[in-house]
Amino acid sequence: YTGAGFLLEVFCYLAVRVIFPAEQDPWFTADGMSQAFANPPIVWLALRATWELRVDAETRWFGTTPESNLCAVLLIGRMLSQIMVNMLKKGGLFDKKRVVYFYHHLIVIAVYWLGVTSGQSHFFGSAMALVESSNPCLGNMEVWRSCSKGWNERNIGLVAANSVLWLAVFVVFRLINVPCVLWMWGSDVFGRPEETWAKAGLFERYGSPLAQLAILSLSASWFPAALRGTIKKVKQFSSAGKQAKD
Repeated sequence: YTGAGFLLEVFCYLAVRVIFPAEQDPWFTADGMSQAFANPPIVWLALRATWELRVDAETRWFGTTPESNLCAVLLIGRMLSQIMVNMLKKGGLFDKKRVVYFYHHLIVIAVYWLGVTSGQSHFFGSAMALVESSNPCLGNMEVWRSCSKGWNERNIGLVAANSVLWLAVFVVFRLINVPCVLWMWGSDVFGRPEETWAKAGLFERYGSPLAQLAILSLSASWFPAALRGTIKKVKQFSSAGKQAKD
């Protein structure tokens, strides 16, 4: 799956070289382009698995489905392929604006690898994978960054709508969904400790909630910039509409 993910990135890179021959960081744009293809299957599998494993504490902590296993494997492959691509981007893997994503990817790889091997916490892992829902809209922004200023101005309605959709999905699946997952984890621990905490391994007891908190913290730190960017695009769209009327 890692190899397939990297091949997707290579295909997108070749497409970028044809569509945007003057682009100075083609791997960055290619990675954005790949979001539209790589993330929807992961999100669909995560939705299916979350719905199927929601039933009770036993299935939330120890249940697995083919969808939850495949979702985890695809996500691991996606993170590994993105680390490889980040090494090829301008500034490299440890660019100051990119290094946080490297640690984010390492957390995801470790958490889902342990989930697959242990067969535990698949509900929580699948529910957390829903945060990937916002990535296709983010990928659009990364691709449109390579378009001319004139193109972005002519299509400001599309650009603004994409930003609004991205922010809405970001809020729902990162800032609302993740606290809900943490709340369900805590409810199971304190409400049914003999069915959950007593049977779980060390990672499920401590690593899983810490990983959820880490993703929530990262998402909260990204939100102000996401909000400012969306407001900026909406204002540009509003300004363009007023100019058109004049």
